[in-house]
Amino acid sequence: MDLYLTLNIPLPITATSRSFIQYGSAQLMDRLLLVYVLDEKWLADRAEYLNLAVITDPWTRFEAIQAAANNVLLQTGLGRRVRLKVVIFQGQPRMAVGLASSVPNDRWPMPPQHVIDSVKCVLGVHYEPMWLPESI
Repeated sequence: MDLYLTLNIPLPITATSRSFIQYGSAQLMDRLLLVYVLDEKWLADRAEYLNLAVITDPWTRFEAIQAAANNVLLQTGLGRRVRLKVVIFQGQPRMAVGLASSVPNDRWPMPPQHVIDSVKCVLGVHYEPMWLPESI
């Protein structure tokens, strides 16, 4: 443990949805993210439709999904206001478009409604984003 502190490497943390760890004077709490979960099949289809990638095997499928997810972020036109994140949804890690964080120190506050509307338009959805735990 002293080696971690000497090298200034963060301690490995295994978190549950209600846990926190006291570390010095700060609390490291589970982070909830306001997100729209992205469906991998939809992303793969989007990548092929936009000619971002040709899917021939699992590796090229992964690359296509990444390219399509990045394309979604670019299409919103919101720059750093939205981020690509991995969250836990129905017990599984899933890619998501992140809009805000529940941790004030992240400096990623709740976005204005026009940001949410822009993401809805790109994704073609009519429902509001949800708060989910970030995958560690």
